[in-house]
Amino acid sequence: MIPDDQTPQLDDLDMALIRELQIDGRQSIIGLASKTGASRPTVRKRLDRLLRQNTIRVTAVPGDAVMAHRTSAYIGLNVRPHRVKAVAERLVALRNAYIVSICAGRYDILVWAAFRDTSRLSDFVMHRLNKDPDILRSEVMVQLQTKKAALAYLADGTEQAADLALSGTKGNGREEVDALDLKLIGELQIDGRQSISILAKKVGVSRDTVRKKLERLLERRIIRVLAQSDPVALGYHSGAMLGINTEPAEVESVAERLASYQNLRYIAICAGRYDIIAWALCRDPRALSHLIVDEIGSDPNIVRSETMINLDMKKYLAFDSGIRYSDIVNDGPEDQS
Repeated sequence: MIPDDQTPQLDDLDMALIRELQIDGRQSIIGLASKTGASRPTVRKRLDRLLRQNTIRVTAVPGDAVMAHRTSAYIGLNVRPHRVKAVAERLVALRNAYIVSICAGRYDILVWAAFRDTSRLSDFVMHRLNKDPDILRSEVMVQLQTKKAALAYLADGTEQAADLALSGTKGNGREEVDALDLKLIGELQIDGRQSISILAKKVGVSRDTVRKKLERLLERRIIRVLAQSDPVALGYHSGAMLGINTEPAEVESVAERLASYQNLRYIAICAGRYDIIAWALCRDPRALSHLIVDEIGSDPNIVRSETMINLDMKKYLAFDSGIRYSDIVNDGPEDQS
């Protein structure tokens, strides 16, 4: 993440390019120039700058077809007060920790971690976290279901709905992915704008094979390739993790209603202290207050909610470099105990 005092200044063209790339990260320079009204050389220079300054990363975001055998959990940590930053930095270095946030509230640090199976989650908690002398307490909330994962901060309601549709299947059946699919997804997570020719060389097959594979991955919504942006760079300065408990029979219906709120970017049904964990992202504290008090607080089926303000998002999903979801289901490395 980019610190506030280092946030690049973005103009209208920058924002227009990011908006388009959040819809389709593999759009050509010609297509982007046509849609933004800028010349091709200008678009090429601007895009190079956005990527070079780490304002955006164009990456593949896999759906459930790739992540079907994943075990994931939110882990709340309480640590020694003078060691919060040190512990957070150690967690950032762990491959399986996809989100690391220093918080104000029940937990000092919140982590979202993903693994191939529950035994690896157990090893992570028992051997990585519980053996850290600076961690005083850990609490695990296993994720049962993802209800929303909206990454296109600048897109309008229609395009955000496309984020929700990212499920790895266009029908009722689940799509199959093979070893070559996973190799392509892994490469696209490093650089989602790599050409067909470069991808073919890297995975060792013909361009025609790569083209057909990629068309299927995208058309069947097994993946989306889009620009993931630093929220701070786009003007979102207030974030919080929300732990929500509902009437027992209303968990899913509440989660579905919460998914309609634009400023709730991620919603998961969990087992543990909370029935639902949601990530709120707003432009300022007033908007965050309105979301929590006036919108979420008005639901009669919510019996309790807790807010953990994000003070410092140390690591955020695939925006930070080196994260490859395909490692979770393929034979890629995980943190060793």
